[in-house]
Amino acid sequence: GEDTVSIPNLGATYRRVTATGGGAVEAAGTMPGSLSYSSVTSLSMPPHSGEVLLRSGSWPRTLLVTPWLQDVTAGCYTSVQAAVSAALPGDTVLVRYGVYRERITMPRSGTPAAWITLKAYPGERPVLEGSPSTSQDMVLLDRVSCIRIQGFEIRNNTGAAGIRVDGGQNIVLEHNRVHECGLGLEVGAE
Repeated sequence: GEDTVSIPNLGATYRRVTATGGGAVEAAGTMPGSLSYSSVTSLSMPPHSGEVLLRSGSWPRTLLVTPWLQDVTAGCYTSVQAAVSAALPGDTVLVRYGVYRERITMPRSGTPAAWITLKAYPGERPVLEGSPSTSQDMVLLDRVSCIRIQGFEIRNNTGAAGIRVDGGQNIVLEHNRVHECGLGLEVGAE
């Protein structure tokens, strides 16, 4: 067999993903070890090295949420939760102005090198609107890490928190206006 796989010109910029650590798959499909990413335009590596290539156009992505347009194949959503559910480490979810009557739960973490960012479209302040008697938090970050949330108005959720952080680390909340909620921000140590 060959000692090295070489491609002198890939024709585009790719992300080289290297897995380290290895071992048996743990609960929820996770593996011990880590992933590292680097940009490459040519490739030389041993076969079966635990490395893969991802075309840079697919990572990181910017997903757009608007109340008036949905084209999931182009990364456009009408629901904040749908876009957040599609977001992967390194992705940014940009939300256009509008009133979104939904609760947001972050389903996954980012990584220290590739945070997941949920933020208002530049110059706009989208609204996450609750209902007065609910007992559900408007934004729930449950044991997730490397998440950034910026520029939202979160309101009218008097029965629970505007934003709840339960465990996790590396959470950045910036320029959010939370009002008319049972608690503006609730932080647990789970």
